[in-house]
Amino acid sequence: MNEEVLDNDSGLAWEVNSANLKINEAKVSMIAVSKLSPHPDNRPLGASEEKIKQLKNFITNDGFDSSHPLVVRPYLNGYQIIEGEHRFKAAKSLGYLQLPCVIRELTDTEALIQLVLGNVQTETKPLEIGINALKVVQKEGNKTYSLQN
Repeated sequence: MNEEVLDNDSGLAWEVNSANLKINEAKVSMIAVSKLSPHPDNRPLGASEEKIKQLKNFITNDGFDSSHPLVVRPYLNGYQIIEGEHRFKAAKSLGYLQLPCVIRELTDTEALIQLVLGNVQTETKPLEIGINALKVVQKEGNKTYSLQN
């Protein structure tokens, strides 16, 4: 099904094949900080204390922005952080008891892939990305994955 879409900002129109578009809606849940734990493969070279300090200042001044929730998955008796470890550490050090989270059902491999993809979009060092990408290849070989959660 083709539809014409009008961009109100530019006044331009384009055609979109809406049958092929997928949007995964995310429900944000408030989860106790005590139930959250960082992914063990995140930041193999260590968290950026400078970034945590900057986030603490930002959160202190503006509050924790619920439009940027952590991405977590159910793990053991709590939740494992897939995206947002720096925000988690900053908020936890400021005394937050709950944080907004999007819960995703992910296998270990899917979680590691999403963690790598999330870190590529931040200031992660290329070596860290390479280390985690190598873990996926060593564990799964030449399989192809698609994250649609």
